[in-house]
Amino acid sequence: MALNPRVRFIPLCVAILMPITFTISFMMARTAGHINGFNYISDTGTVPAESCYFGQLLNIIALLLACTTYHLYQLVDKENRLERISVWFGITAGIGASLVANFQELNVLLIHIVGALLAFGGGVIYLWLRTFASDFQRKIRWPICVLASVSLLACAIAGAISLAKYKHEFGWRILHWTIEDGGYAAHVVSVVAEWLTAISLIFYMISHYFEMCVLINADVLP
Repeated sequence: MALNPRVRFIPLCVAILMPITFTISFMMARTAGHINGFNYISDTGTVPAESCYFGQLLNIIALLLACTTYHLYQLVDKENRLERISVWFGITAGIGASLVANFQELNVLLIHIVGALLAFGGGVIYLWLRTFASDFQRKIRWPICVLASVSLLACAIAGAISLAKYKHEFGWRILHWTIEDGGYAAHVVSVVAEWLTAISLIFYMISHYFEMCVLINADVLP
């Protein structure tokens, strides 16, 4: 299917916007004293005014993720069953990111967690499906998939352990988690693992850009 060659920039926009979004929200939250400097990604976008910027930018990223999935699917072999399945997981990840953006953890925790599971869980499954479905840069994508999977698992397990050991009720205090609150070591592991999962997704989006360049047969790579 013939597509406008410019669609190849969509995954690149995702890869650029993600770190920009996280950096803006982190710096705003840190400057305002809303976090203690070592937090989950969504912690940095929980309190106004950083939550406004975080939510808006993450909604844009969610839309671009879904667009990337859709346009890439138009370029690949639709008879490939893995490709057909992967497109749904890609869209699911986009929906999850939108839920994370619009339902902050301290406001609607349940939906926020569901969104995070859809975004990261659906995203990691999407990476594996696409890696199996396409042989493009597979040697590079395999390590990314492994890192994303291990990081996500570590994030979930360590996060559960840290919350079980947390001495206080879930609330605003959790944004300033310290050693005295209990479960801090597991919290640190979970936070680092979440950021590594996000970084893995960013690098995979970059590989999507180059894959789309090849599939569209673009004459010039900027």
